[in-house]
Order: sequence, then C-alpha cells, then structure tokens
Amino acid sequence: MNIRPVFFLMAIFIFSCNKERVILEKEVLIKENTGWIFSDSLAVDFYVTDTSRFYAMRFQLDFDPQFNYENVYTRIHTQFPDGKRYPQILSLQLTDERGAWAGKCNKNICKVEIPLQERIIFPSIGNYKITIAQYMRTDTLVGIKKGRFSLVDLGKRK
Repeated sequence: MNIRPVFFLMAIFIFSCNKERVILEKEVLIKENTGWIFSDSLAVDFYVTDTSRFYAMRFQLDFDPQFNYENVYTRIHTQFPDGKRYPQILSLQLTDERGAWAGKCNKNICKVEIPLQERIIFPSIGNYKITIAQYMRTDTLVGIKKGRFSLVDLGKRK
C-alpha cells in the first residue's frame, strides 16, 4: 500500500482546518523623537456582519531593544453598535517568563504580538470602535516605534 496519498490528504486537512483570516489591520507610527504620548491613541472602526463566527483581536508593538519597561499599560475603550462604551486597563507584557524580550528581536527593533482577546463573539451586527492608548505613569513612552491592531476571523462556531 502506498502511504503517500494518505499523508498528503492528512496534511491538506490539517492546514485547511486552521485558517485564520486577517480582516482588518490598522497601524500607528510613533514619532521617533517624541515617543508614544499619553494623548495619542490608535482608533479602529470596523463593521461586524456575522455574529456566528469567532474572532481574535491582537496588538503588535514594535519597540527599541533598549526600552525601559517590561510591560506597557494601556487603556482600551470598546464601543458597541448601541453606543455603549466599555473601558478596560490592560497590561501588555513585552517579556517572557525569563525576563527576555518576547517576540522577535534584533539589534534595532523588537516586535511582539499580544492577544487582546481570542475566540470572541460579537453580540450584534453593526459598527464597533476600539481605541488603544498608553496608560503608563509617564505621559511619553520613548522607544515605542509602532503599534498595529488586527482583527482576525477564526471561523464558524461549531
């Protein structure tokens, strides 16, 4: 019996079941001379058309390897289609359990993607807005170069 076709079919099945589809990305560049100012925020508007799917919201930070903090506190506001707005303070962890930078780093830049929420369900169809602002004790974070928000479609709920 030739086993190659069986492995080929299994590989197709495995890779087709785990497809994530990025449906929205928004990026904010931070002025290198200034840093991420407390009043600057990344605002993302999007329209949800399907409430029967799982979604993920992720945030990538690009920062200098000489950055002075192991995490960055953020204040995230989520506005729902009915107009209600919910604030949340969230710490974005930039290091792993050993204290080394998480993500990918070289001598010029570190990039870490942080899951904000995974496998979420939007309760209603309509316009949503996410606003992300730094919420540290200092009004300016020097060393943050870029922030990127992404909304990912994880597929139908079973």
